[in-house]
Amino acid sequence: MALTLTWTTSVENGRKRVYCDACSRQHLRSMEGKLDSEFW
Repeated sequence: MALTLTWTTSVENGRKRVYCDACSRQHLRSMEGKLDSEFW
């Protein structure tokens, strides 16, 4: 059985950032709105 990857990656100010599944779920709307993580 294969597990689904739930981590999220983004590029902010030229830096690649990786977020765990719990943080991804908690901040999904901010991520979709392309807000930098410093705002959430």
